[in-house]
Amino acid sequence: YQIWEAEGARILELLDNRVIEIAITRTQVDSKVYESIVLPNEPLVVVMNKDQVIGASDSEVRMEELRDMPIIIPLRWQSLFIANCRKLGFDPHILCVSDSIVQDLLLVKRGMGAAILPVSSRTLLTDGNLHYKKLVSPEMSTHTVIAWLKNRTLSSSSEHFIKLFREMFLGERAQHGDEETV
Repeated sequence: YQIWEAEGARILELLDNRVIEIAITRTQVDSKVYESIVLPNEPLVVVMNKDQVIGASDSEVRMEELRDMPIIIPLRWQSLFIANCRKLGFDPHILCVSDSIVQDLLLVKRGMGAAILPVSSRTLLTDGNLHYKKLVSPEMSTHTVIAWLKNRTLSSSSEHFIKLFREMFLGERAQHGDEETV
């Protein structure tokens, strides 16, 4: 198999053009065009270098506490994040817009700023140099979508992947017949 990494709209374009068979994205998909599995929402967290931890709480950081912190953020959450900050009376210091979670974590590790990422990013770098706090006031969340084109015959390996994914992440037994959106 091959893995392609790109922004969500680009991944869906690759899917539409049949370059890839399955998309794993945080982008909403059209149920008229795609079959999909949608995972439950997960909170966004603020990832900080252990030497640059901010916020009064050990487990949460209020959005207003990010007022003077350089922020690294994926494009998909940038406009919502900025709007939430403006409601609190400030414009955030967006240092970098990047859709590579690993790249964002590495920038944080180097002390460049704090990243706004899904809580699942916690498992990607586990060397102890990063500190994670749930983003609150207001909370922001995301979800993952696994999508494939409707009425497209998938390779046996892709069908197997979807079956395994359902079993591993959703606790479902293999389904026979038509796939249903979860």
